[in-house]
Amino acid sequence: MNTQGKITIIEPSINKSSFNDERGAMMSFVPDVPIKEFVYQVTRAGFSRGYHRHPEFDEYTLFTSGEGVYVETLEDGTERNIPVGPGVALHIPQGTYHSFHAVTEMKAVTMLTKAWDKCDSPIINE
Repeated sequence: MNTQGKITIIEPSINKSSFNDERGAMMSFVPDVPIKEFVYQVTRAGFSRGYHRHPEFDEYTLFTSGEGVYVETLEDGTERNIPVGPGVALHIPQGTYHSFHAVTEMKAVTMLTKAWDKCDSPIINE
């Protein structure tokens, strides 16, 4: 039984010459599989999204502003909390139960490995 969780924080690939200079910073995140759709999300402070899984695609989420907590429901029924904020990128594998709770207003880009409208069953609620 996996009690460590399946959701991973993706470490950025850094171009050292432009990562952090007078212009600002740049970080690249490289997914393991091709992205087929991306979604811009805004979640108001105090609200949650989730308590579901996606049986047909992996999900990648890059947080651009705000603070919150991503929650993975583990195989033994316990929850694993992952603090998230600007610049944090997560990989949520296909079939992994998860939810998200916004402490402040959060903005993120979520990328899917299969287009939502091409799925027979894009979401299953917990």
